[in-house]
Amino acid sequence: MALDRKVQARMARRGAALLSRSKRIVASAPNGTYLRFDTGGRKALSDDGLLHRPGDFGNLPAGEVYLAPLEGKTQGVLVAEWSPVSRLKRPLVFWIRDGLLHEIEGEGDHADLLRRKMRQNPRNANVAELGVGTNPGACRPDNILESEKILGTIHVAFGDNHAFGGRVSTPFHQDYVVFRASLRAESAAGRRREILREGEWVLGGYRE
Repeated sequence: MALDRKVQARMARRGAALLSRSKRIVASAPNGTYLRFDTGGRKALSDDGLLHRPGDFGNLPAGEVYLAPLEGKTQGVLVAEWSPVSRLKRPLVFWIRDGLLHEIEGEGDHADLLRRKMRQNPRNANVAELGVGTNPGACRPDNILESEKILGTIHVAFGDNHAFGGRVSTPFHQDYVVFRASLRAESAAGRRREILREGEWVLGGYRE
């Protein structure tokens, strides 16, 4: 939390503006993650930690840009090396098709819990969120509220997204952080703009 919040806010606003203008977002990482998200013209939001007015709310530590991808469109594979609170003994591989978690490859208590959630309610399989960490001071990978803010990461959540622009309401929302991520936004005209390159913020706004 000991950082220049104005700089962090500038980064978050710049990232949110670019994602909001995009038609498609492509995410990848050296661990095998590769995902394509359609935005459907939805607005990306920023959690910048500037909580100055009555009614303002957010996480502390702050530092992310996030949006609800268009339901039914996300495709690809997400490789999770961490649960929300600990490193997994073996990574879990989430196969995603048409905006839903289709298959979980891997074993363990966390995999069993997630499979149970999927069986309980099909809406829990919804790809609910794509987020980008923008906090250069965040570092803990074993606390999801901090790890999803780490600069150079992305996070993907399953389940509920109705509170930030999506259409799925369910009492479940679970994030998974991907480290050393690469992320690019693609416009309707086919223009591409990098945001992250293997964990490095390349969009600008941090040291400008």
